[in-house]
Amino acid sequence: MAAPVLRVSTPRWERIARLLVCVLGILLSLYAFHVETEKSRDTNYRAMCDVSNSISCSKVFTSRWGRGFGLLGSIFGNDSAMNQPNSVYGIVFYVFQLLLGKTLVFPLPQAHAIQRMGRC
Repeated sequence: MAAPVLRVSTPRWERIARLLVCVLGILLSLYAFHVETEKSRDTNYRAMCDVSNSISCSKVFTSRWGRGFGLLGSIFGNDSAMNQPNSVYGIVFYVFQLLLGKTLVFPLPQAHAIQRMGRC
């Protein structure tokens, strides 16, 4: 016999807001990754977010703090697989959040398992 299923109802506006924020986060992270890769190929590349010499997103993305949050390189080494650009972590995070928002069905424990836990 299949376990009963608890369905959690999320308001429609919340689902739409989560979707919009996650899609926006994924797009911004993809753009940041694009800027990083283009800047590493061409040092003269100028991104749209480079306003001036003092306000430059490409300088931040290609700095020490733009990879592994500025910390993982000193812990695992600069050539470690953990020391990825922050934009990669952003893409993974927002995709994960998007998938978590889609999983709204949780199986309930069976009644006899709950009774056994109460006896212990």
